[in-house]
Amino acid sequence: MANTGKTFTMFGDIDKVGLSDQNPGWVLLQLKELFWQAQMMKRSEKKKFRLKISFIEIYDNKVYDLLSPSTGIISMIEDANKGLLFPKISETEMDCLATGIK
Repeated sequence: MANTGKTFTMFGDIDKVGLSDQNPGWVLLQLKELFWQAQMMKRSEKKKFRLKISFIEIYDNKVYDLLSPSTGIISMIEDANKGLLFPKISETEMDCLATGIK
């Protein structure tokens, strides 16, 4: 499905300095919501958080680690209780929204 807007839907307007606030795309909207929720819980419940993210691509029934493309195809395990698991997926810690945008 070429030219159907998948990249625009996920990432919005990508310009030379990063992601646009005017048309942010799904990824930026979710990262903003995640940090907003964490801030609200920190304030109301006095909790600390450590946030980690992973990015995958599923193409042609194969899973790829977008944080570590050289890894190749990643295995996927379906667990009845936990859902889908990716045992060898890369993770990066996020301390602020800017980290997730990079």
